[in-house]
Amino acid sequence: MVPGAVGKGGSRNRWGCALLMSATVAVGLFVRSRWNAEACVHLDERPV
Repeated sequence: MVPGAVGKGGSRNRWGCALLMSATVAVGLFVRSRWNAEACVHLDERPV
């Protein structure tokens, strides 16, 4: 086994995991913000 290859694979895997986590958080925040916006609109449309 080549130590350099293991190091490169580990760093690449770490970057991939970081990108996946950031993408998941971004999508989660986007969906949550959209859901909150739609909920507020529905609440505003509800007759008092």
